Amino acid sequence: QVCDLMHASFLRRPVVYKLLCFRGFHADWLPTLARAVPSSQSGDRFAAELIASGYRRQSLFGIRLADALGALHATPAGLNASCAAVARVRQAAARGDASFVADALDAIRRAVARYPRSSQLTAPAASLLSQLS
Repeated sequence: QVCDLMHASFLRRPVVYKLLCFRGFHADWLPTLARAVPSSQSGDRFAAELIASGYRRQSLFGIRLADALGALHATPAGLNASCAAVARVRQAAARGDASFVADALDAIRRAVARYPRSSQLTAPAASLLSQLS
């Protein structure tokens, strides 16, 4: 019932979902939210915006959101979010933020597996991995 209420709320006012994501919540809930609340799929439209935010916590949450949504449906918006995730992780690696890189790397690997034919993702991801070696 809670998921049905959330779904109806997100449909009526999509900005509520966006605000919830920008505020953040425990990332362990993301896969459940993605599976149980169909309207949560709209999150792939603004995940790249979360990832590009200047705030570390929001960026990491956006990467996890894109990963959870992408596990269910590979979409063009999800691909854009995955590309934004690779760019953000490359920035973190260049700054020496090893914990951010470690927290995001599995999501990057899954994104590459999800979109293996996308050179706009795989080439920067390969560059990231060589940067980390």
